Amino acid sequence: MCDGTREVTIKTIHGSFKFTLQRYRTSEGSHSFFELTDQLSGGYISLRLQEVSSYYSNRMSYEEVEKLIERLSGRRLLSNQKIYEIVQSKAQDVSQMWKGEVEASELLQMEALIAVKTDIDLYAEQAEEILLFEDGIQVKAQSAQRQSQKRASVEPAQTTSTTDSSVVLSDVILLQTGTGQFTYLIAPINAIGQPLVSLEARVRMQIQHTYGNCSEALPIVVISDGARVIRQRVSRLFSPGVVTILDWYHLCEKLRQLMSMVSLNRDQKRVHLKRMLSDLWHGQVESVLDYLKTQVTSKNPEKFQELVGYLEKHRHEIIDYDRRHKLGKTVGSGRMEKAVNQVFGHRQKHKGMSWRPQGSRALAILKVMELNGEWQQTWFQTYCILLIQLIAISPYRFAIA
Repeated sequence: MCDGTREVTIKTIHGSFKFTLQRYRTSEGSHSFFELTDQLSGGYISLRLQEVSSYYSNRMSYEEVEKLIERLSGRRLLSNQKIYEIVQSKAQDVSQMWKGEVEASELLQMEALIAVKTDIDLYAEQAEEILLFEDGIQVKAQSAQRQSQKRASVEPAQTTSTTDSSVVLSDVILLQTGTGQFTYLIAPINAIGQPLVSLEARVRMQIQHTYGNCSEALPIVVISDGARVIRQRVSRLFSPGVVTILDWYHLCEKLRQLMSMVSLNRDQKRVHLKRMLSDLWHGQVESVLDYLKTQVTSKNPEKFQELVGYLEKHRHEIIDYDRRHKLGKTVGSGRMEKAVNQVFGHRQKHKGMSWRPQGSRALAILKVMELNGEWQQTWFQTYCILLIQLIAISPYRFAIA
């Protein structure tokens, strides 16, 4: 039974038009067709228009997306604030979906460490490996004063999990899910940008999804910069003895950084680095430690001890990079560096930008969907299923704008 009508403005990628919306009374109350199919919520904006504006929000500022939509449609359909809200809403939907997947994971309910092989031959050409990369990226945090002011612009920002309120730190994990194939993983977020479930919980879920219930030990090989937070996460995920490689790029950078403070002058730094990097490329940690202690005169004893301690702590993660590299196997985190730039850096690390948690991480969630090849499915699959079901049981036929 008809329960009244009202005129609404529907916005689509092609423009906007007036539409007479009828409401129908059922045993469960009064509903419109759009409510029954979960369409055009939040201002009667078509799903395609929401999807297009979200897609380009990871490629340009919200103000630029606003202008792009106006250029495409011929009308100013969405403000930059509205586009920001669309991104936030979709990120929340995806986060809830990820949370549900994690909660349904049998492996997560077991709360046991994932069994891993500890005797992987890193130099065997045919040895099976499942690579796992992890890294973090910092973007500038929005100041508390700016957050408290009414936004003239909605360039979002993200809060950091560190104690340094001037930066926002987020972690990204790449898990190998096939030959040459990797899945991007970040944590789902709540309305203020904080994790709904932990990142390691998502890794557990993905491992179960890809490799079953892990009844056998997995040949996991972790490649990272050796940061403490990464080591702690790995220890919470995997059984002791997981094979770990210290990323060659970060090893070189750490050595150069500390030797700049240790060496007496530039010439000595150059000579020392040439010798030590050559030995480390071949995994000769003991030779480098001996060289440091017998051949290097330090101008900064504290930094000298830091360097020695760094090499001793990571001696079992420093491999024969040359030998592995000649087999065409990964020795560094170049793939990971590219990943964090794709997810965060390309969009969010520009001059003058600052971020709050919900803004930065919402964009990252949408970018991860895209990089994992889940963009179209996440935006449109549920809608198509609902529409088909409704048409199947309805005597009417509807054309969706």
